[in-house]
Amino acid sequence: GINAEYMGRFKLNPSPADESMPTQPLTSPVIERIFRQLRSPNPQVREAAAQELREHVAAEVRELSPDRLGAFQKSLNARIAELFTSPETRLSGLLAVDALVAVDCLEHSLRITRFANLLRTTLPCDNLDHAEIAAATLGKIAQQGGSLAADIVDSEAKRALEWLTAEKDKDGRRCASVLILRELMERMPSLMQTRAEMLLESMWTAIQDNDLYVRCAAVDALRAALALLTNREPKARAQIYKSVFETAQRGLSGRPESIHGSLLVLGVLNTQGREFMMSKFREVCELVLRLRDHKLRDVRTAVITLLPQLAEFQPFAFSRLYLDEAMKHLRQATLYGMPDRSRAFRAMGDIMKAVGSQEIAPHVDSVVSAIHSALAAKRPKERCLDALYCVACLAQSCSPEIIRPYLPKLLECASALELTPQLASALSVLVKAVPSVRPDVQRLLMEGISHVLCVDT
Repeated sequence: GINAEYMGRFKLNPSPADESMPTQPLTSPVIERIFRQLRSPNPQVREAAAQELREHVAAEVRELSPDRLGAFQKSLNARIAELFTSPETRLSGLLAVDALVAVDCLEHSLRITRFANLLRTTLPCDNLDHAEIAAATLGKIAQQGGSLAADIVDSEAKRALEWLTAEKDKDGRRCASVLILRELMERMPSLMQTRAEMLLESMWTAIQDNDLYVRCAAVDALRAALALLTNREPKARAQIYKSVFETAQRGLSGRPESIHGSLLVLGVLNTQGREFMMSKFREVCELVLRLRDHKLRDVRTAVITLLPQLAEFQPFAFSRLYLDEAMKHLRQATLYGMPDRSRAFRAMGDIMKAVGSQEIAPHVDSVVSAIHSALAAKRPKERCLDALYCVACLAQSCSPEIIRPYLPKLLECASALELTPQLASALSVLVKAVPSVRPDVQRLLMEGISHVLCVDT
């Protein structure tokens, strides 16, 4: 409903003589509904409400006179600030600020300052989703800061760096620091350029943190810092990559969490320091494979993720030296009950695409066997639909001559499954690779469609 206090102060439908008064006080039905929906437990409803708030305020900015707009904005800002006073409504406040950061308004600098201060009270926080949104929105505020941008970046970067380098983590400050620094580096690279190298040196405590989320966020921040250094002279860049690599290497002999963080960093170097990493290829492959059976699942997961990266990095050398060992390990990881089964199927598929037909030919039999076990299992819970990705990769990477003997077995797998977009996509790739299988695939798809129609009726 409409608050009586505001009803007494503002008229919802003023006459032309009342143009100095706001036509749409904050407690209008539209605003009330939007703020109610911002507090909905349904993410889609909240997202739609934030979008509507952005459009509604943008319309008011265009249509209201300065006096009326000033009153509207003052009331709106007070309502948003109120949302930040309770953990239960904090998410609604974050979504509202995020929605309005880029909307033109009166006293733009004042709004930017007000929003930045609201976010400063939010970080750090114990809710990771809220922390991510707050950090991302802080980055957007810096982007929209105009003449205030340099001050915002300087203030937030200093605060984050203090948290990052503190001896002990307190109240989630380390997590907040890496989220803030990542956003500032990605959104304000010119203002963060001079800090990038110092941040690389400060990031390792977070990269080796006990918390998985903090480690992953810190590696994302390290990736952003390295991206800022791409314009350095080749020799200076190589020295930076060398320093990062050597620190990661030392971390591989530390605690399990330190090993995991170091593996993630090696993955970043493989993509951003490719020239430097060429000479380290064999060393990295052997380090990674040595850790494939590590007791910490995060380490084992990182190994599975890194193997296709390494195959893509140097396909010929990987095929000659490490393909057999890698495929054997991944085949084992695709067995029912293995925790990274889905990831292993996708890794196997990516390796096949990286190394090509002739190199993968000796492994096709075991790959198809793994696919069949995952898709043709009688009990649905024993199936793994990511094996369909492997089917598509097999079709893309192998010549028709190599794959043709296995088509009956692959089609048998497909016939055991319900028709889904994932299945249709895999079969489409199969038909492109081996056109002669088109009639069989069409018949299988028609049977699937008929089954769906029968069930629906």
